Parts: sequence; structure tokens; C-alpha cells
Amino acid sequence: MKLCQRHMADAVAELKRRNLWRLVAQDPQVLRARTAAWLAGRSHIGELDPLVIVVLEILNKARALGVNGDFCPICETERVRKHPDLGPLWIQEFTDRVEELLRHNEVIA
Repeated sequence: MKLCQRHMADAVAELKRRNLWRLVAQDPQVLRARTAAWLAGRSHIGELDPLVIVVLEILNKARALGVNGDFCPICETERVRKHPDLGPLWIQEFTDRVEELLRHNEVIA
């Protein structure tokens, strides 16, 4: 599962709006390494990638609701649950959590 272009663009836009995009790895190899470290539970707070966290939390929430497969987890959950407005809600919810985590650990002011 991965986010569709529209929902990925929405997540990126929300991170940019909050000035968190500067913390996102721009190198695909770094992004993969950060994702693997996050999944293994060995991320250092300074290495957390806001985009990775938001996307993985969305995937986790969709799976918890029983949505699996090859399609966008937001699109599929909206379709299965007949709730067409989940995208903005989930993206905002998980971006809020990431921002709170980064503030709590003094990565951002």
C-alpha cells in the first residue's frame, strides 16, 4: 500500500504549510534508511522524517480498520467505510502528532 498521488500531494502540502518539509529526506536512499530505522524502532529523534511517519501512521490506521491491498489506504478506507473526507482528516491528525512529537523533543520550536 502507498498513498495515491493526490493524497501524497496533500500530505506534502500540509508538511510544507507547517514548515516541516525541511526535515524530510530529499535523497531516496536516506528516506529508505529512515523508514527502515523507524520500522525497527531505532530512530534517533533528530533523524525522524515527518513524511515517513505520516505515511506509515496512515497505513497502520487503514490496516487497523481492515483495509489492505495495493491501493491508496485513504482512498480504499474512504470507499469501504463510505466516508469521503478521511484524507484531509487523517493527514491533519498525523501531521499534528508529528509536529507535537518534534516540539516535545525540541527538534522544532
